[in-house]
Amino acid sequence: MSSETSSHKHVSPFERYKFDKNLRNEIAKYTLANKRDNYHGLLAIIADWTIIIACASISQYVRNNIYLSFIWPVSYALAICIIGARQRGLARGLHEATHNCFASNKYLNFFLGTFCSGYVIFQSFRGYQVSHVKNHHPYLGTDRDPDYVPRKKLRYLLLAKQL
Repeated sequence: MSSETSSHKHVSPFERYKFDKNLRNEIAKYTLANKRDNYHGLLAIIADWTIIIACASISQYVRNNIYLSFIWPVSYALAICIIGARQRGLARGLHEATHNCFASNKYLNFFLGTFCSGYVIFQSFRGYQVSHVKNHHPYLGTDRDPDYVPRKKLRYLLLAKQL
């Protein structure tokens, strides 16, 4: 091994992406105003799950109630929409946990991101972390960004789908 190679410091696969200076300033202001703790993430997960369980329960109650069963299709459709929105909230929790900002305790952060949100939306914590932090952030908004589909490419994909 040459001295040049051995002198390089180890670079984590999850090296922080250096965003635009203005964006970093906005993030710094937000971070100062919103300190990490161990209860806000937990409360967000509890709120999401409470709403999901309540919607499923109310929809089932309406279905089984002889006086309300005629509006069951409407309550069911409404419950699906609300539950879907809360599942998006669970995905947000996984996203925050991936960036290590869902809880200040790293074990709680991992637990909330994995078992309370990630698995229930069929995402593994590590898989999402690799996809988002390693493969998305370094190539943000470029053709190499796996989450970015340029308009031209999107047009061709939609056209191919029609065939």
